[in-house]
Amino acid sequence: IPDWFKNRGTSSVPGYYLCEDALELWDCLSQYVTEVVELTYDNDNEVKSDTELRDFCREITECGFKGFKDACGFPSKISNRSKLAEYLTVIIFNVSVYHASVNFQTIKYLGFSPAAPSVMTMRPPREGDVITLERILNSLPSKEVAEFTMGLSYNLGQFSPIENFYLGDRSSGKGDLMNETMLVGKKQLKSIKKLGREMHEVKSRIRSRNKTLEIPYDVLSPDEIPTKTQT
Repeated sequence: IPDWFKNRGTSSVPGYYLCEDALELWDCLSQYVTEVVELTYDNDNEVKSDTELRDFCREITECGFKGFKDACGFPSKISNRSKLAEYLTVIIFNVSVYHASVNFQTIKYLGFSPAAPSVMTMRPPREGDVITLERILNSLPSKEVAEFTMGLSYNLGQFSPIENFYLGDRSSGKGDLMNETMLVGKKQLKSIKKLGREMHEVKSRIRSRNKTLEIPYDVLSPDEIPTKTQT
């Protein structure tokens, strides 16, 4: 994720809070995953000899990303703890933080049809065409299609009732990281609790920043990010 923002030239854009919050969350998750990987594997040889991990990589590259060039960059095998932590962080980040950054905002963008029409009823303009207000209005979807799009985007942007978040809230029935804790040792549990404390720090920083903003940005506040993508 840091490389992704860097390659786009947006790592240091002022006021780009998506990038700012995402990078901080990436660091939290990366440290957590690295700790758990090192608790699970004593050395790189153990990673290399893990047959289940080998099958996992093979299933992703040969089945999940079959037909995609270079399996979308996912390796056919992972031979050391560092790379394992990196790719696990990518997976966790994408199904939680990245998913939250785009999925739960759909109603804000698709709820008003002229801002993001789901279909157009006229051909796209060509060079030299005269664009009038009448043409724009005639290009917009019908009321029925617009209403369907609004309903769909609203439902897609709702949290699942069985969702667990990086930070929970008992008053609203939100589960947290501890709800995900199953059959882990004391050391792993210590890492989970540490991640929870770091998520609280991220939330506090976001709240403090938002007090100075005319339009608060809390999309990536940890209490608004489910730990995984629910279906």
